[in-house]
Amino acid sequence: MLDILIYDKELKLMVSRIIRTIRKYKLITENETIAVALSGGKDSTVLLYILWYINSFSYLKFKLLGIHVQTGDYDYSVLEKLCDLLGVEFVKLNIDMEKIINHPYVCYSCSRIKRHAMYQEISKRGISKIAYGHHADDAIETFLMNLLLHHNIESFPPKLMYEKLDLAVIRPLIFIREEWIQEVFEKKNLTKLAYKCPYEERNVRHDFRGKVEKMQQLFPEYSVEDNIIKALETQYDLLFAQEIDNSIKVFK
Repeated sequence: MLDILIYDKELKLMVSRIIRTIRKYKLITENETIAVALSGGKDSTVLLYILWYINSFSYLKFKLLGIHVQTGDYDYSVLEKLCDLLGVEFVKLNIDMEKIINHPYVCYSCSRIKRHAMYQEISKRGISKIAYGHHADDAIETFLMNLLLHHNIESFPPKLMYEKLDLAVIRPLIFIREEWIQEVFEKKNLTKLAYKCPYEERNVRHDFRGKVEKMQQLFPEYSVEDNIIKALETQYDLLFAQEIDNSIKVFK
């Protein structure tokens, strides 16, 4: 696993894309500390690794903190070991699942309580940004869910400000397809928690994943998912028009 600590030219294209997103939407500034929300899955694990990689091999320098909220009786040491290998401080919090388990919207309630716990912890540490591992496929699913279920045209933005909390949620992987994240996860022999949430299969998002694939089958002549991502980026550019930085500066 020590090979993850060295420069990998095969990562350059996509990492450059991620750096452009960071720079364009001003997700990270020099020398600040970024908390990384570690769920234990491949997306947040790869996010932590890629941010470490950017900090190590690009012009942009910042600090990292890994934070995990434990929701069951499972071994979370794989996250602790990864953070230790990368030289990143690791923080583990706990929540009482008994308060959530009988709620009709378990996933929503659990997510909200975990976010609140993380926000409180990083606020105490003087950290004002937290990074999530949401990627392009998540953005596509969320866009369709909001459109069809809630009559809204919106999705995960690259950056979301909570003014009252003096906090920003950032999503550096928002334009990166899940396929590449899976590839990095496997190539670098990264590991994830050996724990599967018992409610995972019930949530609406899981149902929409299959529907997105069917859309591509219905319109094989179009790159449906890629076109949705391009359309969302256009909207983000309008939303953040006053602060966008399109200049390019990537590696050392």
